[in-house]
Amino acid sequence: MNAPVPYSGALVAIAVSAMFPATGVWAHGVPGDGASPWTAWNLTPEITLGTLLVTGLYVNGVCRLRHKADRARIWRHVCFFAGVAAVYLALQSPLDPIAERSFLVHQIQHLLIRMIGPLLIFLSAPQGALVAGMPGPRQRTGAWPMALPPLWCVYSRLRSGLE
Repeated sequence: MNAPVPYSGALVAIAVSAMFPATGVWAHGVPGDGASPWTAWNLTPEITLGTLLVTGLYVNGVCRLRHKADRARIWRHVCFFAGVAAVYLALQSPLDPIAERSFLVHQIQHLLIRMIGPLLIFLSAPQGALVAGMPGPRQRTGAWPMALPPLWCVYSRLRSGLE
């Protein structure tokens, strides 16, 4: 006998709700005089430029590290770009204005921002590529906080606890 899949009802509800236009869930009418909410891209400069900066640093770092023997595997790059895209789409795509009026879409936005995006970025382990992608003397860019005695003490205690 097959075991029931947990949350299968929720998955079916999400799939069914995705097939219908979002205009039926708007409590205060459709914004923009009948414009579809699915075309409402809200591109703000601080999120767009921040995303482009982090992505540029990562790509620059990957290009600088491509000659290393311990290059990152392709799945790590895919995880990084998918995680950044998930956070960006949750904040800038039509999900954001729709989430103001639809509880389901609001919760999907929360999942993208708080779980899926950060988890994918964490799995990609982008620290090496991001530091290598920084301009100027990279050794001093990310290492100066560790020169402070209180932070070095905390770091050494944490490190000794892991060994």
